[in-house]
Amino acid sequence: MPAIPSSYPPGQFVSSTIAAAQQAVVCRQPNSRAATIGINGTWSGTLAFYYSVDDVTWQPAESAFPLGGGAPAGSTTANGTWTFSFGLPNSTSIAVVATAWTSGTADIAINLA
Repeated sequence: MPAIPSSYPPGQFVSSTIAAAQQAVVCRQPNSRAATIGINGTWSGTLAFYYSVDDVTWQPAESAFPLGGGAPAGSTTANGTWTFSFGLPNSTSIAVVATAWTSGTADIAINLA
């Protein structure tokens, strides 16, 4: 499990970049039930999705569905948009983490609802 930063501001929407292994983009909004994750850019690596209910313990978000159809996934090696439902009433955060990285910069946008 990669280290996910515990110090980040709350907000329903976060936009940032990943350009190296183990970097993360985190979005925190109390009582969130769903997330939309958008990834763009020119990059080569693996980006994994995680969620948390307490901002301490992070679980793999293995049921992120690609917008437009396809099998659920817990990670990606390509640009796209994914939706994820927490299914828990007190979920607070979602993170996109570079678990492997070769090159480039990925632009990450996370929106919690």
